[in-house]
Amino acid sequence: WNDLFSSASYILYELAGDAMTTMTLTHDWEWTEYPYIAEALRHQGFTELPYALATISLGPSKKKWAVGLATNGKLRQKVVKLSLAVALAADAASLQATMRNHPGFKELCEASGIFTGDVSNPPPDALLVSSEPYGPRGGKKRRRALPPPLPPLPPPPPLALMDGEVSPKRF
Repeated sequence: WNDLFSSASYILYELAGDAMTTMTLTHDWEWTEYPYIAEALRHQGFTELPYALATISLGPSKKKWAVGLATNGKLRQKVVKLSLAVALAADAASLQATMRNHPGFKELCEASGIFTGDVSNPPPDALLVSSEPYGPRGGKKRRRALPPPLPPLPPPPPLALMDGEVSPKRF
């Protein structure tokens, strides 16, 4: 794992390229900055360790985000970058170079249900990620396995005004 965490920035750069300049990283030590993320983490049974949220803009209307948990700030940054790299890998047209450079990342992607294209016949539960016969970089179609569905989150609590009325506006 140490090699994989140490390579997180390199892996992310290989998958994101110039979009790395749009990446933002926010730490939430008390699970209060993003209550919906905190609720989702609690719902999945995670221990309340500080987490970091990373977002990256891939275009005018496409963004990816990921969460990483760790007590140590430097490790938390590595974990969230690796998480974001996995999120980007799920939609990548080709992973061959990244998998060749970082074999541990291949194992992580496969454990996450991302078909890495190393077998001639994808698993039966794999889905097409791209509808084009060849991806934007000329690579073959990529497939990934369906993850199990998550249970729905409870609705957010309403925001109260000073006189006790409920406000439909969120800040």
